[in-house]
Amino acid sequence: MLLPLVASCSPSTGDTSAASTLASPTYRLLSPSDHLTRASMAIRGTRPSLAELETARDHPEQIPLLIDTFLEDPRFGETIKDWAAEQFLLRTDVLDALPAIGPLRGHSLSEMYEATSESPLRLVEEVVMDDHPLTTLVTADWVWTNEAHHKIYGLAYNPEGPTWQRSTWTDGRPVAGLLSDSEMWRRYESAGSNFHRLRANVVAATMLCEDFNTRDIDGATGVDISNEFEVANAVRTNPACVNCHQGLDPLAAFFWGFKKQVKRFTIVKGYNEDCRNYNLSGESPVDTYTPGQYCYPLEHYTVSDETQWAHWDLRGPGYYGTPLDHIGDLGDYIQDDPRFGQCMARSLYAYMTQTARDAVAPELVSELYGVLKANGMQTKPMVRHIALSDSFRAISRRDARLPAAAGLQTVRPEQLARTLEDLTGFRWLASPDPDNCVSERVDGEGTRCWNEVDLATSDRFGFRAMSGGVNGYYITAPTHTMTPPKELVMERYAFEAATYVTRHELELADRDPRLFDSFDADQTDADSVRSHLSKLHQQVLGEWVRPDGPEVDATYALWHSRFARDRDPIAAWTLTLAALFQDPRMSFY
Repeated sequence: MLLPLVASCSPSTGDTSAASTLASPTYRLLSPSDHLTRASMAIRGTRPSLAELETARDHPEQIPLLIDTFLEDPRFGETIKDWAAEQFLLRTDVLDALPAIGPLRGHSLSEMYEATSESPLRLVEEVVMDDHPLTTLVTADWVWTNEAHHKIYGLAYNPEGPTWQRSTWTDGRPVAGLLSDSEMWRRYESAGSNFHRLRANVVAATMLCEDFNTRDIDGATGVDISNEFEVANAVRTNPACVNCHQGLDPLAAFFWGFKKQVKRFTIVKGYNEDCRNYNLSGESPVDTYTPGQYCYPLEHYTVSDETQWAHWDLRGPGYYGTPLDHIGDLGDYIQDDPRFGQCMARSLYAYMTQTARDAVAPELVSELYGVLKANGMQTKPMVRHIALSDSFRAISRRDARLPAAAGLQTVRPEQLARTLEDLTGFRWLASPDPDNCVSERVDGEGTRCWNEVDLATSDRFGFRAMSGGVNGYYITAPTHTMTPPKELVMERYAFEAATYVTRHELELADRDPRLFDSFDADQTDADSVRSHLSKLHQQVLGEWVRPDGPEVDATYALWHSRFARDRDPIAAWTLTLAALFQDPRMSFY
């Protein structure tokens, strides 16, 4: 088993324009080529091309221009969706997808999952990539929908148009970007007597970085917590409760129009009760809602429920002491609140540097927020500023009074997937469905067929969490270190990708080779192999080495040991590439 060794120092690309790290009175900085690699991985999720690395090596003053091109690359949009999925925990394929029944019959569960999880993420992507102010996240009057999503929620959709397209909510809800998005509040439920407080705290924690859970709480005594009305009264009058609830409950009051929960089983039950708009049996899927509200298109928001907070004598909608009316007002107040921009700056910097959000230095947050404001709250200039900052391109810090150095970064599952696809064209796809996934036994609950899945970037059937990622529900924080499960996943992934590229480029001779351009499998003499190994060190690791150098000596020894076994060059190149894909310079940047 080939396991990557933990690097004991900073990455090195053989950059001859400078030492492997640059001297600085404040930070120990990466070389220009390593800096560009870090920027490309953080922004695009892929390693730079050989031409880009050569530019950074020979003309480091061009790095800002190269970063500008990274910010316009569609892969930056994919990174933004990855960040938003982690920030708001919206990719949760470990939970049951909505059932493909009624008008959704014929869709696979993977299509149901994509329709629901990706819709809000596409709004975040659009805001960043199309240079909208970042505050559009809480003010947008549109939603992204596709064929399955529009059937789920009854949105306008042009079947002749693109797969994903803009639409609008038509159920009377106030519109405010993510704040009015059904998938945000289907992900975050309000079960029991929570009274939408979880949803309120999600807003405070993810958009303002003001998590109510971090506040000191004194335990209330003498409150019968089994009596919902007594609890509702206590949060208004009991001094031990008021501290949090005077800020939390007015935020929660904005969300009474949304159903408490919409799950797979509630929709199945709605169809089993013939989608009635009344309660014939006196029993309904959840509380007083009717079965028909849980049939497609879902009635996830009901205008008449907006004021249900008054039934419980709870506080009305408000924003930290200012009474308001509806979610649209909430979005307006959040966009004017400096804490929103500061929180987004803190969160993006933390994501790009694999830093705990609360550990980002306040002076750095203030600096980045200033960049946001100076550029009309557009995101790209701030990301550019981060990528060019000393703390981002530092491997260590010389002055403890300065913001911490980003240090060695560990490849994320999404980055590894994009990098290997970029290098080889390979995606780690599989079909997890048993032969009998289409069965009359479960016909009343819709299909059980998931269809194709990407093992690298999913959790229900794949290995994203094992590779250090989050699954959005059970695992909510990434792991930024190498672990035995991650090494095992990377080993298997490396061999799959290596097998794919050698078969397609050497055995099948595909017309558009990526790693074996102008090279044939029958070139087995030492000089030809060493020459190509030198090129692979450059392409895969960003390392400039001579064909007769010690680095190639080690790689050639591996290639030759496999080739000598049965004179099979394809097997030798597969093993060698698998080893290169597991090199520490692929695992760390």
